[in-house]
Amino acid sequence: MKKYIVLYLSCACMLGTLLCPPALTAQQMYDNETMSDTLRSTKDIFKNEDAPDITLPDFELPDVKEIMGPDTGVVVEPASKGVPAEPKSTGIPVEAENTTAEEYRIVPSDNDTIPAGQEMPPPDPELIEAVKFIHEGNPGESVKRLKDMIKRRPEEPLLYYNLSVAHMYNYEAYEALDAISISLDKDPGFAASYYQQGVIYENLERIFEAVKAYQKAIEIKPNFFEPHLNLGNIFFNQNSFGRSIEMYRNAMEIKPTDPRPIFNLANIYQKQGDYPSSEKLYQKAIALDPTNPNYYNNLGITYTYMGKYDDAITQFNNSIRAQSNFTEGMYNLADAMRDKKEYKKAITLLEKVIKQDPNHPYAYTSLGICYQQLGEIDTAIKYYELALEKSPENEWRKEALIRLEMLKDYVIKDKSK
Repeated sequence: MKKYIVLYLSCACMLGTLLCPPALTAQQMYDNETMSDTLRSTKDIFKNEDAPDITLPDFELPDVKEIMGPDTGVVVEPASKGVPAEPKSTGIPVEAENTTAEEYRIVPSDNDTIPAGQEMPPPDPELIEAVKFIHEGNPGESVKRLKDMIKRRPEEPLLYYNLSVAHMYNYEAYEALDAISISLDKDPGFAASYYQQGVIYENLERIFEAVKAYQKAIEIKPNFFEPHLNLGNIFFNQNSFGRSIEMYRNAMEIKPTDPRPIFNLANIYQKQGDYPSSEKLYQKAIALDPTNPNYYNNLGITYTYMGKYDDAITQFNNSIRAQSNFTEGMYNLADAMRDKKEYKKAITLLEKVIKQDPNHPYAYTSLGICYQQLGEIDTAIKYYELALEKSPENEWRKEALIRLEMLKDYVIKDKSK
C-alpha cells in the first residue's frame, strides 16, 4: 500500500507558496513580548479564539532515537497543489502550508505595550498606505512606495523590514534578503527581523544560516512561536528527531491551542512506529482544528499501520468530508478499498483522483492492479502504461513496470496456445 502522509513546515516564506511575516508599523516594534501573535496565519490556527485550552492527553511521550543528518539538512519543496505526497516506504515529506498572514496590524491594539518612559508612536499614514498593497495582493506597488519612503527616511529600520516582506510576496528572495539585512544593521534587537531572515534563507535552501537566524530570534524573544516551529521542521528534515521534538514541545507550550506542532510531533512518533502516541496526538490536533483534512488523513494511515482498517476508512472519509476535493484522502480511501478487495469501489475513487490530478504519481498503478484483479487484462495494461508515462521515478512506477511486463508476457503466451 502506498499512503499519503504530510507534515507542516509552517510559516516559512516559500517561493511559490508565500508565507511571509506581516508588515509592521512602529507600534509593533515596542511589543517584542507579543510579536508572535502578529505573525499568526489563518489556516491552521484554531478558528475559535475563545476555545478552552486543551491539554495534552495523559500519557508520557516516549523518547526517540536521534538520527543525525547532514548539517545542511534537506528541504522538500511543496507540491504545486500545496500538499505533497509520497509513498509510505520513502518516509514523511515536509509541507510548507499555503497560508498568508492573518492581517496586517497597522494601528495600535490592546496587545501593544510601551517600554517605561516611552510613548506610543503615532500612526504612520504613509506606511499604512504602503503596506496595504501587500494585504491587497499587490506587493509590487508596496515595494515601489516603500522604496520611495526609504529615499526620504533612510534611517528607519521598519521600512526595510516591510520592504523585505513585500519583496518576498513579490517572489524576490534576494532583494528581500538585502532589505532585511539593512533592517538588522539598523536595529539588531528586533526578533521579527531575524525570523524574516530565517524564512528567506529557507527559501534559498541556505539551511545552516536559517537555523542561526531562527535561533537568534528565539534568543531575543524566547516565547516566539514561529521560529520554534520552523526549527522543529528543519531538524525533522535532518532526521534529528530529538532536537525536532524539543522544538515542537516548546512551540506547544507557547501556543497550546495551535495544532501544527502537535500534528508534526504525531508524525515523528508515527515514523518511529509508536502508533498509540501518534494516534493520541492526531486526535488532539483534530480536536483543535476539525476542519483540516490532513489530520484525519494521517490518523487514518496510523490506523492502517495498527491493523484497524475500518477505523482507517472512517478517517479517510472524514478527510474528504473536511475537504471534498482532497485528493490524498481519496487515494488512501481507494487504497483501503483495494486492500479489502472491493475493487469497483476503489476504481470509482481512483478515477476521481485522476480527474483532479491527471499526473497523479500512484493512481494509475493502483487502477491497473484493480483491473488486473478483476480479470480485465487489456484495461490493466493500459493503466500500467499510463503509469510509466505520467508517474515520476518511484517504487510505485517500478511496480507498474514489473506488472506490465508480466501481463504482456502472459498475453503473448495465451495467444500462442
